[in-house]
Amino acid sequence: DQHAISESGGRACSSGEPAGSQVLKALYPTCKGASVRFSFSRFNTTEDVDQAVRVLEQLMCIPA
Repeated sequence: DQHAISESGGRACSSGEPAGSQVLKALYPTCKGASVRFSFSRFNTTEDVDQAVRVLEQLMCIPA
Protein backbone atom coordinates (compact mmCIF):
# COMPACT_ATOMS: atom_id res chain seq x y z
CA ASP A 1 0.00 0.00 0.00
CA GLN A 2 2.89 2.36 0.66
CA HIS A 3 3.70 2.29 -3.07
CA ALA A 4 0.08 1.91 -4.25
CA ILE A 5 0.67 -1.76 -5.06
CA SER A 6 -1.58 -4.54 -3.81
CA GLU A 7 -0.06 -7.93 -3.19
CA SER A 8 -0.58 -10.95 -0.99
CA GLY A 9 1.49 -13.80 0.34
CA GLY A 10 -1.51 -16.05 0.77
CA ARG A 11 -3.97 -17.84 -1.44
CA ALA A 12 -6.37 -15.85 -3.59
CA CYS A 13 -9.45 -17.61 -2.21
CA SER A 14 -8.43 -17.47 1.46
CA SER A 15 -8.28 -13.83 2.43
CA GLY A 16 -6.61 -13.26 5.77
CA GLU A 17 -5.10 -16.74 6.08
CA PRO A 18 -1.29 -16.98 6.24
CA ALA A 19 -1.12 -20.33 4.42
CA GLY A 20 0.66 -20.32 1.08
CA SER A 21 -0.64 -21.53 -2.24
CA GLN A 22 -1.37 -25.26 -2.44
CA VAL A 23 -0.88 -25.06 -6.21
CA LEU A 24 2.64 -23.65 -5.88
CA LYS A 25 3.47 -26.28 -3.25
CA ALA A 26 2.29 -29.01 -5.64
CA LEU A 27 4.18 -27.56 -8.62
CA TYR A 28 7.41 -26.91 -6.69
CA PRO A 29 7.51 -29.36 -3.76
CA THR A 30 11.22 -28.85 -3.06
CA CYS A 31 11.05 -25.04 -3.07
CA LYS A 32 10.69 -23.76 0.49
CA GLY A 33 10.80 -20.02 -0.27
CA ALA A 34 8.03 -17.50 0.15
CA SER A 35 5.69 -16.53 -2.66
CA VAL A 36 3.99 -13.27 -3.49
CA ARG A 37 0.77 -12.98 -5.49
CA PHE A 38 -0.08 -9.94 -7.60
CA SER A 39 -3.50 -9.42 -9.15
CA PHE A 40 -3.96 -7.44 -12.32
CA SER A 41 -7.01 -6.38 -14.28
CA ARG A 42 -7.77 -4.91 -17.65
CA PHE A 43 -7.42 -1.49 -16.07
CA ASN A 44 -3.72 -1.97 -15.24
CA THR A 45 -1.16 -0.53 -17.61
CA THR A 46 2.33 -1.69 -18.52
CA GLU A 47 3.54 1.25 -16.43
CA ASP A 48 1.76 -0.25 -13.40
CA VAL A 49 3.56 -3.55 -13.93
CA ASP A 50 6.90 -1.80 -14.44
CA GLN A 51 6.38 0.12 -11.17
CA ALA A 52 5.59 -3.09 -9.29
CA VAL A 53 8.78 -4.68 -10.64
CA ARG A 54 10.87 -1.63 -9.68
CA VAL A 55 9.52 -1.62 -6.13
CA LEU A 56 10.02 -5.38 -5.78
CA GLU A 57 13.62 -5.05 -7.00
CA GLN A 58 14.25 -2.31 -4.42
CA LEU A 59 12.71 -4.30 -1.59
CA MET A 60 14.73 -7.38 -2.50
CA CYS A 61 17.93 -5.37 -3.10
CA ILE A 62 18.20 -6.56 -6.70
CA PRO A 63 20.35 -4.27 -8.87
CA ALA A 64 18.48 -2.76 -11.81
